[in-house]
Amino acid sequence: MESGALDAFITPIIMKKGRPANKLTVLSYENTCSILEDIIFNETKTLGLRKYKTDRIIQNRKTEIINIPDLGEVRIKYNLNKNGEILSAKPEYEDCKKLAVETNQPLINIMTKISKVIQKT
Repeated sequence: MESGALDAFITPIIMKKGRPANKLTVLSYENTCSILEDIIFNETKTLGLRKYKTDRIIQNRKTEIINIPDLGEVRIKYNLNKNGEILSAKPEYEDCKKLAVETNQPLINIMTKISKVIQKT
């Protein structure tokens, strides 16, 4: 991620002859591909890569900071339709994680409390 990947994830798969394997998927802009390819070849045992160009369509979104009683400030991400109407909202995970550590509460409790506040607004 520090070298320009937008996202990366591993998916367990079954290869030919029933062999288990892990598929590494890395999403990036075209200008960082060669850097990421070098990292993958140097850090794994793979002998080859498959590259695909694809389009990315993203939904309109906005972020705002709200104050949650007894917790503090948290960023809320809103998913908007083409008319700017809110379709969904959710708290920023890293903010929830930080609040959970600071208040010594389970993360699920923090996220539930924030979600209840979001639903009221």
